[in-house]
Amino acid sequence: MLSTTWLYISLAFSLLACIFSGIATQLAMRQVRDDRDFRGILLHLAELEDNHEALSASHKRLRSRIGMQEMRARRKNGDDSQPDLDLPDPQKDPEAWKREMRVRLRSKA
Repeated sequence: MLSTTWLYISLAFSLLACIFSGIATQLAMRQVRDDRDFRGILLHLAELEDNHEALSASHKRLRSRIGMQEMRARRKNGDDSQPDLDLPDPQKDPEAWKREMRVRLRSKA
């Protein structure tokens, strides 16, 4: 009778061990899948940041090129006048020039 009791107890413990190992395996697989998804997201984010930097550099070059084209067109047409003729000369009267620029900055803000 004692040997059959030990048999049933060992069978119950082995079944519990199998159930716990199955649960542990499922948790480990879920963790690996979550880590893999997280790494994928990080790689995608890094790729997007690289693309953004490349687009920003390209946009800056295009903006500079168009600005130079417009300036050349103005010079070619003889329209090379400065729009701020009412400003004092910064070389001759720097204080008046600073004052005028501060007034303009305050009016734009």
